[in-house]
Amino acid sequence: MMHGQPFLCHMGISDHWMVHYPYSEMIPSAARRLEEEQLMDAFNETFAQRHQAALAAIHQKIQLDYFGLDCAESIDGDLVIFEVASAMLVHAMDDPAIFPYKAVQMRKVFDAFRNTLCRCSQ
Repeated sequence: MMHGQPFLCHMGISDHWMVHYPYSEMIPSAARRLEEEQLMDAFNETFAQRHQAALAAIHQKIQLDYFGLDCAESIDGDLVIFEVASAMLVHAMDDPAIFPYKAVQMRKVFDAFRNTLCRCSQ
């Protein structure tokens, strides 16, 4: 999150509850990559909208301009938080031949971060 605005950096889909990057299950699965791409395309209108109140409350309690959330959505649609941290890894190192849709999404994240830095330096 940056200044209270959520961004999606990646989505890991796994058959196991413990998901770590890199997601070895995402690379060979076109269906899982398509699901990630679709969520990235509609993130602001779907996930971020459904959890707007919870995300705003977290931002209000944390009171940081930038922090990361490792989260998911339960089967019932509840927001499930696994981790909140000020030093989560955010990158654009995924192979563009396999994840061509991520470059656009990460540009949004990096532009927002750059704007955060500029805002803080004024």
